Amino acid sequence: MDPRSASTRILVAGLWLLVLIIIAMFSANLAAKLTVSGLQGEINTFKKLIEQKEVKYTVRSNSSELKFFEKLKSAEESIFEIWKQKVVYNNEFTANYTVWQYPVTEKYGIIYSRMREWGFSNSHEETIKLINDGWVIFMETPRAAYYIANECKLKRFGNRIGSWYYSMMLIPRSPLTSAFNEIIYSLEADYTLDTLRAKWWASNTSRCGTLSVDEGYDFEEVGGMFSLLGCG
Repeated sequence: MDPRSASTRILVAGLWLLVLIIIAMFSANLAAKLTVSGLQGEINTFKKLIEQKEVKYTVRSNSSELKFFEKLKSAEESIFEIWKQKVVYNNEFTANYTVWQYPVTEKYGIIYSRMREWGFSNSHEETIKLINDGWVIFMETPRAAYYIANECKLKRFGNRIGSWYYSMMLIPRSPLTSAFNEIIYSLEADYTLDTLRAKWWASNTSRCGTLSVDEGYDFEEVGGMFSLLGCG
């Protein structure tokens, strides 16, 4: 076959055109696949979690986290009762609410109902088992940090959904107030509190290694493109 002949050149050009078309189709399908896989990715926000029911979630029984959701559920119910009283039983305001649609999303009531249906965790061991089984456990930030520091497979996602402080209560004008203040200031000054924080809530990266957030593409996903280029 003479490479300088017109027929050979047409054949080679046609082959390269075929390869380019196949590569374009392969790239389009790959882009669509990666887009869909991104949309169906893992749940990484509180909003995504409560909008689905496949991944179960709960809290520790008899815990401050459970009280937190109970109080928010009660607050939602109280707001609904106020709204219902204005709309249903007060003719003066009825005209302003003719759509009869409650404007507040009762998400914490839904969360609490689902957790009661699915059950609460009753121990440290059961909490770890549920997380390893794919559950999500709501817990206080210090407690979550302690779990993560001691269990390499655990991770925290999303932002805080609430905030409150720890405190020690004394009677007004207690003689112990100044003594407590001096001790706390002293522990802060000599870095004792920092040492304790590092001891109990240290990062687990030194023991577990650094987790890669983006694993990139597998060879199976892009290998076909190189095979086509090689054939061309």
